Amino acid sequence: MVFAGVAILAAYLQRAFILAVSTRDGVQGLMELRAAGQRPELSTLAALRGDAAYYLRQLRRHQPEPDIERKRLGALVGLGVAALTLAWLLWGP
Repeated sequence: MVFAGVAILAAYLQRAFILAVSTRDGVQGLMELRAAGQRPELSTLAALRGDAAYYLRQLRRHQPEPDIERKRLGALVGLGVAALTLAWLLWGP
């Protein structure tokens, strides 16, 4: 039960960050465009790869807006907690 809560929290923190950055930049995700039929030439893998590349680029950069920077730090913490939880599940007691 705790692990599900950790996963939900990590996903929420990352979704809040990517929503704030994409809203600021006016960017719509490639998966959303593909699902809406606006980019049918994209494969699912290509759309996921493009969205992940955008997310990781934004996650690595310091964000000038304090609210978005706070969400970036929260997303990084969420990634760390998720990685530690996964490691504990794999190699823990």
